[in-house]
Amino acid sequence: MVNRNDICNFRNISLQDPQYALTNEVVHEGFLYRQIKYGGLKKWSKQWVVVKSDGCLYYHKSRDSEPSGSIVIGAYYVSKAICSNRKWVLKFTRGTAVFLFSACSEQEYEDWATVFENAKKSQTLSVGQSSNNCSIPALAITKPLMSGWLLKLKLSGFKTKRKWCVLKDHTIFFYNDMYDSKAQEVIVLTGYSLAATSVREQERS
Repeated sequence: MVNRNDICNFRNISLQDPQYALTNEVVHEGFLYRQIKYGGLKKWSKQWVVVKSDGCLYYHKSRDSEPSGSIVIGAYYVSKAICSNRKWVLKFTRGTAVFLFSACSEQEYEDWATVFENAKKSQTLSVGQSSNNCSIPALAITKPLMSGWLLKLKLSGFKTKRKWCVLKDHTIFFYNDMYDSKAQEVIVLTGYSLAATSVREQERS
């Protein structure tokens, strides 16, 4: 089931997995302090932050660790925050969701602010570019993040239908067959999250 929230090319994979390295190019990376809650108290945790060409921010507990979370930059309003104990803080806001990242210097703050602004712009462009792939064959979509067969559930009647799916630039393209010349349906994933569900749960709702 797809719920509106966040989604990036983030999944529980090993750093040794070649797919991790090939997912997207690194645009900018470095250490930032992220505000976290620990034991009911707020504290600043030094984390390795990576912005990739998919328009997402990935934060790691250490430079060599797997990502512990991700943020779709384009889905958030990014602004400067005022904190009593931090000078250079960037605030990600969307509804009640808030993320705070603190830089160590004014120059670092400016650099990261520029990176985030450019990421928002590039994300908008990439989604538009992926839409252009709707009218071309599934096999002609170059460098997809993932492709393969999925069973698509139709809630009306709870029927499933086998679809050839291609994931490219935050967008899933659904084809009846991998040799089809045009996508039957398109879902832009920007601003959504994935959640496990079951047919029985849907029947009760």
